[in-house]
Amino acid sequence: MRHLLPKLNDSELFDATDGGLVGYCHLLTAFALQLRAMADEILGEAERLLTRIRLLRAFTPAAPITERELFSGRSRQIDQTMGAVAQVGQHVVLFGERGVGKTSLASVIYDVWSHLQREDAGVFAPRVNCDSDDTFGTLWEKVAEEIELAFEKEGLTPGPPAFREALTELRNRTATPNSIRRCFELSRRSLVVIVDEFDRIEDEAVPRLMADTIKTLSDYLVDATLILVGVADTVDELVYEHGSIDRALVQVLMPRMSIAELQDIVRTRLDRVSMTIDSEVLHRLAHVSQGLPHYTHLLGLHSGVAAIDAGRMHVRIDELNVALHLALEQAQESIRDAYQRATDSPQGANLYRQVLLACAVAEVDEVGYFPPSGVREPFSQIMGRRYDIPNFIRHLHSLCEEDRGRILEREGTPRRHRFRFANPLIKPYVLLRGLRDGLVQEKMIFPED
Repeated sequence: MRHLLPKLNDSELFDATDGGLVGYCHLLTAFALQLRAMADEILGEAERLLTRIRLLRAFTPAAPITERELFSGRSRQIDQTMGAVAQVGQHVVLFGERGVGKTSLASVIYDVWSHLQREDAGVFAPRVNCDSDDTFGTLWEKVAEEIELAFEKEGLTPGPPAFREALTELRNRTATPNSIRRCFELSRRSLVVIVDEFDRIEDEAVPRLMADTIKTLSDYLVDATLILVGVADTVDELVYEHGSIDRALVQVLMPRMSIAELQDIVRTRLDRVSMTIDSEVLHRLAHVSQGLPHYTHLLGLHSGVAAIDAGRMHVRIDELNVALHLALEQAQESIRDAYQRATDSPQGANLYRQVLLACAVAEVDEVGYFPPSGVREPFSQIMGRRYDIPNFIRHLHSLCEEDRGRILEREGTPRRHRFRFANPLIKPYVLLRGLRDGLVQEKMIFPED
């Protein structure tokens, strides 16, 4: 920085009559102030960078929540699950639509019991993820490996010998409901076994064998709880013939999150980095998320970063608009492709974009279904004149067919059909595309609070 200092010769420096020394002191003072401003700017940039990093850690659109303090809402589902874990002979099926936070809840339960495991050597909490090609044997092989890993982390040898023998039977993919019971009893531990993505298993024998396992563990009052997590509308889709184990099975439905719960996600994380948000902006962000925490995390993250880039610690509508644009630009390729396939047509005047958008605006039940009558009003508003069901019912059925990528699912009987998005994450994307393309007015997507 020496080159920034003013240069004076000796006569200028000591010529008091000309004020050379005084002038030089003024220049030094100005220089010191300039250095301080530069330092403040560097410190400010460092602080903004630190806030961005903390924000990136607080919002996790691509990963499940693992910290209990960051898991907003879902108190009823947590209480149901933890209550079952606390009761010997009780087991849990955690089910619901894709993207509503089932894995995050399972992660929180796992985190709680893993913490207990560290404090109490008598508690084990193995957790496994299922694959489409899993069998009953390979599933319990994974569980056995996690139990062995827990022992290794504690520096212990699985024992007694009878337990090691029973664990080896599971490792050898020869598990049966009774061998699982024997293994758990010989472990002399309290076990909470979390089986995530159970719906991915294609072997139809597995759900039936798992029901038998739950019945066996419950009948013998084994100190172990199975928590099965999967995408389903009903327990029947995950566990076959569960009627005989109803008394032992706590059924926990994970609905879409409420507006208040989604708003709490954003507030909790912004509070962590000392940021705030306009109440109207918060309502809009939560509403366009459509009950899906993934979009709330995504929009909350982009909005917060946009505010920091603008030199603010408060999120306004401008930042939300940036976030909405980025959400469209960075949408998963599979979502963009699904939308394109569903709406493309050689006929330029086709109505598939408008019909699909009306489906996204339609009111739904707790598992995402809407009747054709629910599409009528939003479709009429989008088109600017009155339309009735016969004008678009063909499009609804076509959107359920392979030619259009089965972007919608259909259930029920003729004249009583209900529809929903096959992938719930597509719905917010359709809303944002409609808003960007000028097909829908904001008041249809962002109703008043």
